[in-house]
Amino acid sequence: MLIELTKISKRYGSGETEVEALKDIDLRVNKKEFVAVMGKSGCGKTTLINILGTIIKPDTGRYMFDGNDITKYSEKKLATLKRSSISIVFQSFNLVDELDIKNNIILPFIFDKKEYDKDYLESIIKDLEIKDILNKYPDEVSGGEKQRVAIARALLVKPQLILADEPTGNLDSENSEKVVRLLKKCVDDYGSTVIMVTHDIDMTELADRILEMSDGKMIKGE
Repeated sequence: MLIELTKISKRYGSGETEVEALKDIDLRVNKKEFVAVMGKSGCGKTTLINILGTIIKPDTGRYMFDGNDITKYSEKKLATLKRSSISIVFQSFNLVDELDIKNNIILPFIFDKKEYDKDYLESIIKDLEIKDILNKYPDEVSGGEKQRVAIARALLVKPQLILADEPTGNLDSENSEKVVRLLKKCVDDYGSTVIMVTHDIDMTELADRILEMSDGKMIKGE
C-alpha cells in the first residue's frame, strides 16, 4: 500500500463563505497502480491532488504515505518527501520558457544541485520520443511534446507517486491518448503509482481503477 487517506477533510473560507472542499475522504492506493479520478468541476478533485502532492495540508484526517503518517511531518520534511518521491504533471505543463527542453527536464536536479542518472535520462528520452527537441525551447514545440517533456521531468526523479492533474486538458484527442499511454507506461515499465484527474471518460480506459467524486465526497470506487 502506497497511499492511505483516512477521514480527510478540507475547508476554505469561514462563516457564510465557508466551502467544504473535501468531506471525510477515505482512499487507499496500491503501489504500481494507475487510478483515474473523475467528477464535475468543483467536486474537490484538485484539492485532493493538492493534498496528495503535499501542496496543502488537510484540516482533519490522516495521510499515510508508504507506511508513514505525513500529516505529522514538518514543512522541511514534506519538502524533502515531495522532491524525492512525488512528481506532479500539470495541465499547463509548467515549463520554463527561458530554458531549452533538456534543461527543463533536469530542472529539479539543478535546483537541488544534484547529479541525475544520465543513462536513465537517455532511456526516458528514447521512450518518450523527444530526442529531436532537446535543444529547442518550449515555444518551439507542440502541446503534446510539452506534456511529454513534463512527464520526462516527473520520471527523472524516480518518484513513487506521479499525480497528473487534467494532463490532457489542453491537448487534441490523438495527443491525449498518447499522454495517457505514457502514464500507463510509467506504471508498467518504471514502477510508479499514477493518480490522474480527468473529466474525460475516454481517458480512463487504461486505468486500473476509476474513482468518482461529487460535492467533496468519494461516491464510487473507494
